[in-house]
Amino acid sequence: WSRNEADWESKFHELRELVVTAHGRTDEAIDAACSDNLALYRWICSQRTQHRTGRLPIERARLLEEIGVRWTSTEISWHAWLETLRGFKERFGHCNVAVPP
Repeated sequence: WSRNEADWESKFHELRELVVTAHGRTDEAIDAACSDNLALYRWICSQRTQHRTGRLPIERARLLEEIGVRWTSTEISWHAWLETLRGFKERFGHCNVAVPP
């Protein structure tokens, strides 16, 4: 293991622990986990940048996705709306949301 790999593993485990045990696997959980930890916030921003530029290894991307990391604001927004729709379906029993004219 190189120092870089050990540092990555350390930050990943720190993030996973905060997200899974304290907040759940959601975009909000990632934000909440990083809100009080500037170093962790910078690390996740760096991971998103590496992903966007194609420099994040696939295995690392997969591990981050498993704990709820989303890569773009579009993806984050899409998942937020999906959760809203799930709540609507749970409340009304269907997904036929009326759209105002």
